[in-house]
Amino acid sequence: MKRYIVAILVILTAGVFSSAYAETIDVFNATTIANLIRDRVAKVNTFTGTFTYRIDNRNMNGEIHYKAPNKFSMDYENKNRIVSDGRNLWLFFESHNIAVREGLDRDTSTPMVGWNIKRLMREYVPVLPRDGNYRVSYANAPAYRVFFSPRSNTAGFRSIEMIVSEDGLIRRINAVNQLGKTIQLSINYSTINNPIRDEVFMFEIDEETQVYENILIPSQS
Repeated sequence: MKRYIVAILVILTAGVFSSAYAETIDVFNATTIANLIRDRVAKVNTFTGTFTYRIDNRNMNGEIHYKAPNKFSMDYENKNRIVSDGRNLWLFFESHNIAVREGLDRDTSTPMVGWNIKRLMREYVPVLPRDGNYRVSYANAPAYRVFFSPRSNTAGFRSIEMIVSEDGLIRRINAVNQLGKTIQLSINYSTINNPIRDEVFMFEIDEETQVYENILIPSQS
């Protein structure tokens, strides 16, 4: 009888200690980083900074402004612009005097990859790097590295890699498009959550600018 009671006590005690120990374990995976990004994005109302956009081994630099939830502008040094006023996304090519206008009524959230975290998580699955190196250094500071794998072959990118600060701030995005080209966007932040005038996100065309309508963003099912 005593042995039976002792056995019961051992099992119960082990169960208590196992439960207490399990509560102290933090499971760190790709979803942890994705949630970190989501929570950080939710706290960013505005930011300004500089960016480097890299494609086909060419670097293009400029200034970036963002205002939640769906306004941003990227002003390139060569006078090209990508700007969203919340209703329309404009791409302006200075050398050809051509503008592309995309209505955002089909996608009411920001079209910026990463900041549209709901759409990102809906279309992609977060995964850790295959080499296991999810802790990296970026700009001499600790950072995380995470990939987003498309849920279907209709996604805009074959893969997306993000480098984010320890508090979830997006620092660099590497994306492979459906043509197999790698596109990289790096951001250096100047201000976060400082007021930004809406005029920054306005785009006006002149009579000589040739405008194309709704040729980039696919319809949402």
